[in-house]
Amino acid sequence: MEKEILNCEQQPVAPEVKPPRMLTRKTKRLIFYTIMVSLPFLQFCIFYVYVNIDSIMMAFKVTYLDSDVGTYVQRWSIKDNFIGVVNFLKVRKWRPVVNALKIYAISWCTSGIFSVFFSYYVYKKFMLSGIFKVFLYLPSMISAVVMTLVFRVFMNSVLPDMINQLGNRTQENALGPLLMDDPFPYLMGYSIFFSLGGHILMYTGAMSGINDSVVEAAQLDGVNAVQEFLHVTLPMIWPTFTTFTVTGLAGIFTNQLGLHTFYGDAAPQEVSTLGYEIFVWTKKGSLIGSSPDVADPNRGLLLSEISAVGFMIMVIVLPLSMGLKKAMTKWGPSVD
Repeated sequence: MEKEILNCEQQPVAPEVKPPRMLTRKTKRLIFYTIMVSLPFLQFCIFYVYVNIDSIMMAFKVTYLDSDVGTYVQRWSIKDNFIGVVNFLKVRKWRPVVNALKIYAISWCTSGIFSVFFSYYVYKKFMLSGIFKVFLYLPSMISAVVMTLVFRVFMNSVLPDMINQLGNRTQENALGPLLMDDPFPYLMGYSIFFSLGGHILMYTGAMSGINDSVVEAAQLDGVNAVQEFLHVTLPMIWPTFTTFTVTGLAGIFTNQLGLHTFYGDAAPQEVSTLGYEIFVWTKKGSLIGSSPDVADPNRGLLLSEISAVGFMIMVIVLPLSMGLKKAMTKWGPSVD
């Protein structure tokens, strides 16, 4: 008996097991936030930083002929490419920038505003709304090249002949091709008509998502169609309208107005945009050209100067887009 008691006293005591430490609510939220943000951050690093790092660095490099070795070499330069861009725009009398600003202003005041009203017309299913919706969205479903060809033939041949026949014009005072006289208004009209379909589709989709109970409550309060639009529909779709406005501002200097589809690489300088110039000279792709200080009206942009243009656009448009979004979100109509 004493031996059994002694053996029991010599047995080791099992260590105390502590319960696992639970993560705090703050830690769990941090882990969840990190997981959700990691994917878009990784996408930004790969598809923007990694892809564009060479283009960004090219904005601060110039290529020149080294007479000592007889080959072209690159050197770092902070301002040469930017000076070349400014001189290029001075030679063009800043028309590409002015045209880009005009296109954004006109597009926002026409297709940007009109598409909201017409989307509301379609959303409320007023008379012939379905037919108008198909007609306006049809150009978005047809190839841009086909639409351009049809529009060009119509403006250059069909419409002038119709006007001449209706006005009994003689050969001496006959109206010629309209796109040859002053093409900017016609190109602007083509761009507005072509972009209406996408805007209307997005706005009607946003309006269709409005809860029917909200609309019924407003109607029970005695609101008419205009009041319903101002106090119910517009506040509910304001985030969509803000998105279209901000993205339009972000692409203000890259809009080509369909010039390459109409004219290829030989668009008139009077209607040229900065986006068109960037596309054409990137397509030609030259690192060596005339001196940036040469006032040559036919001088194009070098690849390094195009990189400088892209860097300038990013520096200018990024704060403007963020400021515009913040202002429209703060001072826009509220759903409250």
